[in-house]
Amino acid sequence: MKKKILIRGPVLTQSGYGEHCRFLLRSLRKYEDMFDLYVIAVNWGKTNWQFEQTEEREWFDSLIKKTHDHIHNKKGPVDISIQVTIPNEWERLAPINIGVTAGIETDRISRKWIEKSQIMDKIIVVSEHAKKGFTDSKYDVVDAQTNREVKGWKCQVPVEVVHYPVKSLEKTELDLNLEHDFNFLVVAQWGPRKNLKNTVKWFMDEFKNDEVGLVVKTNLAKNCKFDRITMVNKLKNIMSSYPDAKCKIHLLHGYMTEQEMNGLYTHPKIKALVSLTHGEGFGLPLFEAAYNGLPVIATNWSGHLDFLHMPTTNKKGKTKVKPMFSRIAYELKEVKKSAVWPGVIDTDAKWAFAEKGSYKMKLRDAFKDIGRHKSEAKKLQKYIIENFTEEKQNLDFATKILGDGVTKAENAKYVFVSDFFADQLQGGAELSLQTLIDKASEESIQVNSSDLTVDYVERNKDKIWVFGNFTQVPKDAVQKVIQEKLNYNVIEFDYKFCKYRNLELHETLEGEPCNCATEEHGQEIGKFISGAKNVFFMSSVQMDVHLKNIKSLKKSRCVVLSSIFDDKFFDVIKQLRELYNKKEDKWVVSSSPSWIKGSKEAEQWCVENNKEYNKMHGLSYKDALVTLAKSKGLCFLPTGGDTCPRLVIEAKLLNCELELNENVQHVTEDWFNTDDLTVTENYLRGRPDVFWKKVSGG
Repeated sequence: MKKKILIRGPVLTQSGYGEHCRFLLRSLRKYEDMFDLYVIAVNWGKTNWQFEQTEEREWFDSLIKKTHDHIHNKKGPVDISIQVTIPNEWERLAPINIGVTAGIETDRISRKWIEKSQIMDKIIVVSEHAKKGFTDSKYDVVDAQTNREVKGWKCQVPVEVVHYPVKSLEKTELDLNLEHDFNFLVVAQWGPRKNLKNTVKWFMDEFKNDEVGLVVKTNLAKNCKFDRITMVNKLKNIMSSYPDAKCKIHLLHGYMTEQEMNGLYTHPKIKALVSLTHGEGFGLPLFEAAYNGLPVIATNWSGHLDFLHMPTTNKKGKTKVKPMFSRIAYELKEVKKSAVWPGVIDTDAKWAFAEKGSYKMKLRDAFKDIGRHKSEAKKLQKYIIENFTEEKQNLDFATKILGDGVTKAENAKYVFVSDFFADQLQGGAELSLQTLIDKASEESIQVNSSDLTVDYVERNKDKIWVFGNFTQVPKDAVQKVIQEKLNYNVIEFDYKFCKYRNLELHETLEGEPCNCATEEHGQEIGKFISGAKNVFFMSSVQMDVHLKNIKSLKKSRCVVLSSIFDDKFFDVIKQLRELYNKKEDKWVVSSSPSWIKGSKEAEQWCVENNKEYNKMHGLSYKDALVTLAKSKGLCFLPTGGDTCPRLVIEAKLLNCELELNENVQHVTEDWFNTDDLTVTENYLRGRPDVFWKKVSGG
């Protein structure tokens, strides 16, 4: 059964945490067949919610609705919670809880964050700076329960880093009506941490006599008219100190699409992005500017250093990590009182204060020699695009959430699809399939038929597929398999072209012979089976019935496989034969409620022939083998075609006398119709190799 994963975060908001939450969901969506996903959407401060109606937004909405219904109808707890927010809001919502956060922009996390981190099982952050905040912050505290001092109290939970990915480079051309040909750009929300006031003021101080512009993409909290008026007044207040300045300030306010933002970063009159930030968990606008090839001028501290450096090799072949941006010098000092946020940013926290002189010097250098800066930016752009791809980062995120199963899924060569697997149902088909899975020489993954999706098929279309019982595969997934001409194989355990999966049962219930192969259901099954590279059957009789009914099925693709047993089985059989070489004078009949097993007919035979017997059903596999080993014989008289019943093979190998009928469809095959058990055993031992030689093309 798929695990239920609950994601709580501001998925619909126009905020950094909103984008972080969407990044997480995009990463997990690729592996939706591995879990059942639920979403609780929350606010993030006063930020606006997204309003674009896209396919992705519809998907988010469907998950939110599903979650509401799940909670309202009290359908039970989830297995894993992933909470995308600041640690103050983390809670224990499930047996396993994962906190996803941008971390803190200061040099340390708060005491409250350490406390909250202890209730999580894992923490995922966006940068090495954010990770360092969790791993290196220590405090001397007093234990409230014991009243004892605890020195070096710190986060004890594993912390891992997942960077943002490069997104689409599609762009919208923008008409910004910029007066000057050379313009710097700053993208940031107006607040203490972004240091926008000094960014604008010091720019004007440096370029008051030059024809240079600064484009300020900002807002205070929302994208409303009142917010814009507030921003205009703040900028005018700064500009009033420079009434005769030649430089220009341009305000960009309001929501912009990703394509419009890319158009902004690549606008021919925008020459560099500047940031006097006190600190970044990651610095998404800096990242976007960098992967769009725009030179970056920024404070030389915190999260953005992860992507603004790249490895370079000198003439001697030595590799070192080199900064690929213009670094503004800074001093690390305690945050100002106005920036203190109790429980988040404490009074003793520090962050970077950019030096005015260094900032102005870097601006001037870029203005004088933008070509050199552009050359470095292009190298960095190439590095980021190659190393921060959506595929890589989504896989990294999903792996750190879901574990090695994701990596295994990516690296697997084979995909097994079945209604059930042996850990879900101990049936003959499931046991045979499990032996084949265990015998695979390369990695394989398993997916339940009902969980197979078109996206999953698309994602794994280059793998080799094996279908066991596939009655629960959705029709669109079946069509996708056929349409993509996948390299797939089918193991047919019964008669799926018949709506009852058994021809004799069909005739008993309908009063006429089965003609399903000519009807829609049978034709769909026939088309799917005929398209397989190999079709494996349990017996020659079963194969012949399929060839007769499915005209498009080619005999050259058909292989009689028989039931499959693992090596351990044969060891157990040998031990039981030796242990019970003297048998009890009792027979065994199956008391399975399944119509096909012929339980009543077997009991009647025992009575008519004065055979004392035991009914066998519902025993563990080991106990069933012991029962057979002790018994004199097995009476098994199925009322319909039973393709290759394991029970009969097990009884034969355990030296039981056999009373069978023609519905045991492998009964006349040479490997079974012999008194030499070595022949039978050698045949069965070799079947997995026959299967894998065909499937792998060996």
